[in-house]
Amino acid sequence: DFAMNAIAVSFTPNSRGLILDPTNGVADVEKREIRSLSTYCFLDDPVRLIRAVRFRIRLGFAMDARTATQYENAMEADALAEASGDSLAQEIRHWAREHQPVELLKALDKEGLLSAISPKLKGTSIDWALLAKINKAAQTLSFLGLRAPSFPMFLRLLTRKLSSAERSSLHKRLQLKAAEASQPDKAEAAAKKLAKDLGGTPGNTATKAFHLLSKATPDQLLLLLAGYPTAAPAKVTNRLKVYIEKHLPLRSQLPVAEIVAKGVAAGSPWLQKILDAYFFALIEGELRTPLQQQKHLDKLVQQIK
Repeated sequence: DFAMNAIAVSFTPNSRGLILDPTNGVADVEKREIRSLSTYCFLDDPVRLIRAVRFRIRLGFAMDARTATQYENAMEADALAEASGDSLAQEIRHWAREHQPVELLKALDKEGLLSAISPKLKGTSIDWALLAKINKAAQTLSFLGLRAPSFPMFLRLLTRKLSSAERSSLHKRLQLKAAEASQPDKAEAAAKKLAKDLGGTPGNTATKAFHLLSKATPDQLLLLLAGYPTAAPAKVTNRLKVYIEKHLPLRSQLPVAEIVAKGVAAGSPWLQKILDAYFFALIEGELRTPLQQQKHLDKLVQQIK
């Protein structure tokens, strides 16, 4: 599509590592420029109109004069109306992975590219406040290695204000499979049940809450963290924050090497049982001092010998 995307690296033994840049894309990167590779770039694949804006927002690049003219001509010709549903769906999947999707969506809205996807998808028909909350929650989860929202969930949040008929029409255009189209409804229902369980007997201890949350999907955690579709009670929110800010980091810092050094085989089921027992004792507040922690660890190791 663009010169900056036409750069490769050689894996041939005699030239391994050599940059292959037949269209001078490296110079475009240095100039922070988006340059099309053909006169009919945007007409051949109208989704490139959206992609050009996405690169402009993400990278802070600008289109060169010729590409900008091609872009304007394709917009005037309403080229995006001819885009294939599959190509549009693939592009929207990229939106869900952007670090600042709200900024991208606002730029696309300003260009009229969102309404080209669905006539009612523009301006006040988009819940910008919700998308901002979702993005903040998504960034929190990303630090834990959890990717959310999924493409179906992102699409649902983006089109939340559209009618069922309008969403159905968009799904049809994007060639969305029934399983993907129904995924957000299931995630919302599961998030509501999770909130109820966390606030009741099923989640009334640190261990129970951890088990509940560790089984939740990233989309479910995202919805709960963002307070959608309904805000969770303070007790539920606090348990979620403890899980994210304390328990998950603690889980990744368990003394595996120390237990192995005590004679427990690495990768054995016994190692995992000891780690689980030690971890749950920690989060229940049973091991408050380093001495208590060491004694409990020794006790667990001795029990399997």
